[in-house]
Amino acid sequence: MCRCGEENTEILKTGLFRKETQMKKTNVCPKCGGTDIVKVSGTASGSGRYCCNEVPLGLFMVPAPVDRFVCCTCGYSEEWLRKSNLDDIRERWAKKPK
Repeated sequence: MCRCGEENTEILKTGLFRKETQMKKTNVCPKCGGTDIVKVSGTASGSGRYCCNEVPLGLFMVPAPVDRFVCCTCGYSEEWLRKSNLDDIRERWAKKPK
C-alpha cells in the first residue's frame, strides 16, 4: 500500500509511474515526450569520480546504487533502485514497531 502524500497521490492518479510511462522502459519522457534519454548508472561510494548516487544500507554493507534516467530535452529525471537491492533496503529502512 502506498503511503504517499497528497502531492504524490496526484502524480499516481495521472499514471506517471505506470510501466508504460517509465523512461527506463520506454526511452520517452512522460513530461515532454522527448526521446533524448540518458541513463546515469548509480555507483557505490568511492568507486569512481562520480559517486554517491546510492542508498546507505549499513556500516559494513555496500550501498544500493540508484540509477537515474534523464530527459535531455526538458531535464525531467527518474531515479530507480535495482530489484536486487530492494530486500536489503526494506530490512534497513522499514520502520520497526516499538
